[in-house]
Amino acid sequence: MGFSEETKLFGLLPGSRAQEVQKLLPEMIRTFRRLKKAFPELQGVVSQSPQLSPSFYKPFLFGELKLTAHTHALMQASHFMMVASGTATLEAVFYGNPFVVTYKISRTSYFLGRFLVSVKNIGLVNIVAGRRIVPEFIQHNFRAEKMAPVIAGILTDRERYRNIQTDLQQIRTKLGSPGASARVAEMALKMMERS
Repeated sequence: MGFSEETKLFGLLPGSRAQEVQKLLPEMIRTFRRLKKAFPELQGVVSQSPQLSPSFYKPFLFGELKLTAHTHALMQASHFMMVASGTATLEAVFYGNPFVVTYKISRTSYFLGRFLVSVKNIGLVNIVAGRRIVPEFIQHNFRAEKMAPVIAGILTDRERYRNIQTDLQQIRTKLGSPGASARVAEMALKMMERS
């Protein structure tokens, strides 16, 4: 992607829909900026949704942040990522680089969702694993002051970083490639039935 050897890419993947990006990207950027102070080698790169134009992102991007439409190349090259909950978390599994799952919806939707479905994890990768292998920051926990210390802890603890990579490799093996979406949907339904 045209960066120096010392640079470590930090991927920000705020989702594909305009409302989702508007809700998630500002807090992702605040988190990145906190981390950048402690890790100057980080280069923030925002994933552009194919459904949104580069001009849509302009109000968010200033300073050192870059924008790319090459999401899979970003996933592959990133040292760490913040990924909106959804299918992108499963795509991230296949590249094996550590990430956190993020999401925020309206209070009403969140309340109704928690009332109707009782699950410990909302990230598909954690649902498939049957345990939390990547941190999740949902609703009131989706704040820079909560996310930055956890991410910094992973970035500075090589063993924890490698353990996440190993866990992601096991999930990748579990999913295989053909028909992964159907298997994930089936696993998610079974987990919801149990709760």
